[in-house]
Amino acid sequence: MLKKKKDAEGQSGKVMWKTLGFMLKTAWQHRPSLIFVYLVRLVADVASKLSSIILPKFLLDEIVLFAGGAELSQHIRNAAFYAGLIVVINLAASVLNSISANCKATISEWFNEYFERMLSDHAMQMDFEHTEDPKALDQIGKAKEGISWYSGGVIGILDPAYNVAMNLTVLAGVVAIIIVTCPLLLPLQFVSLIFITVLNARVNKIEAESYKE
Repeated sequence: MLKKKKDAEGQSGKVMWKTLGFMLKTAWQHRPSLIFVYLVRLVADVASKLSSIILPKFLLDEIVLFAGGAELSQHIRNAAFYAGLIVVINLAASVLNSISANCKATISEWFNEYFERMLSDHAMQMDFEHTEDPKALDQIGKAKEGISWYSGGVIGILDPAYNVAMNLTVLAGVVAIIIVTCPLLLPLQFVSLIFITVLNARVNKIEAESYKE
């Protein structure tokens, strides 16, 4: 029983990577601008998250310094600069995310029509005896639902992959900051990360099993 379960999980993983690869290849061949949209969004999201981690520290340092009696004019200018930088970066990230969302919506519509045409072409090329075969028609219907409804099409597949890539990039940035500023915190961060990962995996497994039931 356990072996069958592991085989099923392994097969599911292979299907996931195969589907992701197919969607990336299709996007690159027909709408490479979608990859550029994701890259722009990645830069905006990472800059916004890392600025929210790094810049408040410098802003608080300036506030503490002039609150402690340091030269007021210099530190107020510095505090205003860091506060303004936080606002500008987050505002720019918000604008870029809004633009990317509109671009993705437009490209998503194009891909929905593309897959509709592709499936229709495959249906037209079927042997005549399959045109009235319930099993063949059922497979075509499942393919249409799987691409457009269940998976959300190209965007529905690429968005989760993007979120993973973005979070890994932010994590790498945070780790780099910790290594430079306080390397002693790194083991604690890794222990916390492992604990959270195991906990999330356990929760996801319970939810998946309850869904199957």
